[in-house]
Order: sequence, then C-alpha cells, then structure tokens
Amino acid sequence: MLREIQLKNTDVIYHIFIHKDNNIGRSEDSTIINTLLDEGKIYEDKNGNIVFVAFDENNIPKFASVRGTHTVRGMRWDCAGSDKSYGFNMTYSETKKLYIFESPIDAMSHATIQFIDDGLMESWKTQNRLSLAGTSDIAIPRYLKMHPYIEELAFCLDNDEPGIEAADKLIKKYADKGFTTKHLLPIGKDYNEELMTRVTQLKAEKSRSSKKDDLCL
Repeated sequence: MLREIQLKNTDVIYHIFIHKDNNIGRSEDSTIINTLLDEGKIYEDKNGNIVFVAFDENNIPKFASVRGTHTVRGMRWDCAGSDKSYGFNMTYSETKKLYIFESPIDAMSHATIQFIDDGLMESWKTQNRLSLAGTSDIAIPRYLKMHPYIEELAFCLDNDEPGIEAADKLIKKYADKGFTTKHLLPIGKDYNEELMTRVTQLKAEKSRSSKKDDLCL
C-alpha cells in the first residue's frame, strides 16, 4: 500500500476514467483528479496501474484497490493487507446525504457529471461519495460511524443484475436501521458509462455549434 510512484502523467488515469479520445477539454475531470492526487487518494504504481486509497481517522492508509490500465476495462484487485471496512471516499461537506457506488471510478464519474451539470468549480464537493469496492456493505458501518451526520443513503450501484439485487437488499437493510434510502440507477451499466455518454454528447453538440458558426462567416 506504500506509494511507489507519484502519479504525474495524468493520461494514465484519464485513460481509465473517460478514455483519452473522450476528454471534455480536461477542465471538469482534471479538477477532481488533481484534488484526489493532492490528497493521496489516487496514485500510480510501478507497473503503471492506478491505486485508490482509503484512510482512517488519523489519515493512515487502511485500504487500497488497484485498477489495471493495460486492458480496455482493466483488471481490478485489492492490495494485500487491505481492510475493506474502510472505503475509498470523496467527503468534503457535512451534507446529510451519502452517494454509494461499487467503484472509485464510478464515484469520480458521478462527481464529474455534477460538475458538468452545475458548471461550478467546487459544486461536486457539496455531495459525499463512498465506494464499496464491490457490492458488500462492509465499508458502510465504519463510514457512518466516522460521519454521524449522515441520514440519507443513495445507492448508485451498477445497472446490472448483481448491482440491482445488492441495492434492493441494502435499501431495505438500512431503511430498517432508520436511514432514508433510495436507488439511483445510472444511464447505462454504471456511472462511468453514463459519463462517457454525456461526454460524447457534449462533443457532438460542440461540433454542431462549430459548424453553425462556420456557416455564419
């Protein structure tokens, strides 16, 4: 879980985040990526893979998951000695609502979608996001203990059979514990796919706008 290489070439994470050919002009996404880099929550290992890190109350790394960068979808695994009760999270406010995802990439994608929709540099920090590194809820109790102001849980798991089944079970489980719960399905398989669709649409809109401007010259 120790850092071997500090991520400097952000093309590596752009490749697995929104893919190199689908960037947004690298404004919306780079703000989020650079924030996580500065916090040590993401870095590049010696093999060029991306590592996502979760910290405890004393800012000590407790969990790390790896996303491979050498295939289209990328292999994924947890680092040896990781404690999955600590989940990668993006927590910046004391809002009562928590968005919960299967993967860090989906959490980052959801934040970027909010950034795109709101058009404000820091808007994505108004919501808190947690990755489960799968569909098990082992990271939720510790997060709730560390952030006792949370009252509402929005489950944003993958839009596939395992994700929907897990979300349905967790919604009932935490509703029985007194939390307000809801199920937010992404457009597509997951929120990263939704982000890529949105980026493609933005590029098409910019292209049409550019062609109209050319016709007016």
